[in-house]
Amino acid sequence: MSIEIPKELPIELQDALRHFNPDVHDAASIGQDLVDWLDGRHPDDLDQVLGCLRDMGAYPISLVVLEAGWNADLPEDRLGRIAEDWIGTVLFGVGDRQGAEEVARHILKTSSKHGPSFENDLGQLLLEWQMYGVAQPIVAAAADALPGDMSAQFNLGIISKLTGDWATARIAFERVLSHRGDEKALQWNLGITYTALGDFVAARTAWRAVGFQMPDGEDDYAAEGDLTPVRLSSDKGPSEVLWGTRLCPARVRIKGIPVLTTDVGYGDEVLVDGVPDGEVPREGSNVPVFNVLEILRRAERATLYLEQGPDWTPEAVGAIMKSLDKEGIPWADWRPMSELTPYPIAISVLRSELTPDSVWANVSLQSSSIGRWISAQPVITPTPGAVSRK
Repeated sequence: MSIEIPKELPIELQDALRHFNPDVHDAASIGQDLVDWLDGRHPDDLDQVLGCLRDMGAYPISLVVLEAGWNADLPEDRLGRIAEDWIGTVLFGVGDRQGAEEVARHILKTSSKHGPSFENDLGQLLLEWQMYGVAQPIVAAAADALPGDMSAQFNLGIISKLTGDWATARIAFERVLSHRGDEKALQWNLGITYTALGDFVAARTAWRAVGFQMPDGEDDYAAEGDLTPVRLSSDKGPSEVLWGTRLCPARVRIKGIPVLTTDVGYGDEVLVDGVPDGEVPREGSNVPVFNVLEILRRAERATLYLEQGPDWTPEAVGAIMKSLDKEGIPWADWRPMSELTPYPIAISVLRSELTPDSVWANVSLQSSSIGRWISAQPVITPTPGAVSRK
């Protein structure tokens, strides 16, 4: 596909773009030449140049022009597009999320002078691109300046939900409720928020508005249901997907033993979002995955890892697993994930049973030369693509 280079450009600039090679040519110099040519011209020319650079994938040049465009005296609607294009070029074009967040923070330093509506639109964009930490202050500022703007209030509710500020989320969502009470997405977010706050009376009302049949009463209505995959995030590396059982529309009890996420364990009760984030296969079909928002209740269990001894053999695994099943001890076969962990098996035990004479202590190991259970897992850098992540 041929790229249409603006014919109004000087011939030397057209040639520079046509033959641009980022490994050979000076992107900063070409970008500055474009900025100089655009100075004083109609904003449509800027749009045309940026479109051409985007189609070419000439991102190093785009970044020079975009930064100059943000600092130029342009109408607010044009600046909004510049901000979106600048952040998006770094995020999707260059593939640098950290760099994109740095650009967003730079833009936020002066965004307030363009008014709360501009900030609200920018905050919405950052929410869509999952830059929650960057979005939080600008979303809050826009909502405070625009108390009658329901989109701003809804954005505040969303960012408060994602950052665990449940009191603010409740206020924001309830403010929107008085105007858009029939929206199921709003009711679902209210159901999540009320559940996080432990207000099961209000949560019942929200879930019924969504369409769920809820039992009568005022107490907790949790009951184990279908298996559901959830995504656990960690500051230490990629996220991973585990299975759990649904307790209600917003809660899941973890039924797996995570490899990478050490702050969540088997039996923990977690709060999950209502928007699917990817899928995993199960019994011939794809099942939606839901992100964990926070841990609501810990199961007071510990994870132990089987460290192989000098007489370890692969055949020992089967006997160990049979004994674990017999004793009712939850376990995970980690052999398929040997690139992530050196331990073939992990088990989950109650912390109250962490004594030398507990049934798990020497289950099916026969002797310490085969292996031993340990309670500390070393930090292992995951192989790219080894686990599911967003």
